[in-house]
Amino acid sequence: MQWRSSGAIDFSAVAMLRRKLFRRAELVNLTNPKSIIFLAALLPQFILPHQPQAVQFLVPGITTVVVDIIVMIGYATLATRIAVWIKGPHQMKLLNGTFGGLFIAVSALLASARRMA
Repeated sequence: MQWRSSGAIDFSAVAMLRRKLFRRAELVNLTNPKSIIFLAALLPQFILPHQPQAVQFLVPGITTVVVDIIVMIGYATLATRIAVWIKGPHQMKLLNGTFGGLFIAVSALLASARRMA
């Protein structure tokens, strides 16, 4: 489907849905099992049971949020710069063809992989 897609992105429709998109992204991040497992494995290593735990959880929690905000700002900045390039239908057709071809190549690799057991 990605291979045949040729339409351009309608950025005006995306701009109107910012609040809805933000809420969806918030829900995805809060329920992401990968980050939950990572934090559950990482944080206990830095917690001393005989000291007040609230502060011990607060420092790595705030650090994680600050680092995540910085990374997301970087992604958003990159996305706005790339958006200028991918607005046109020709660029989107090229991008869709490239990623569609990559999906096909990965599928072929997965189909040809032998099971190791």
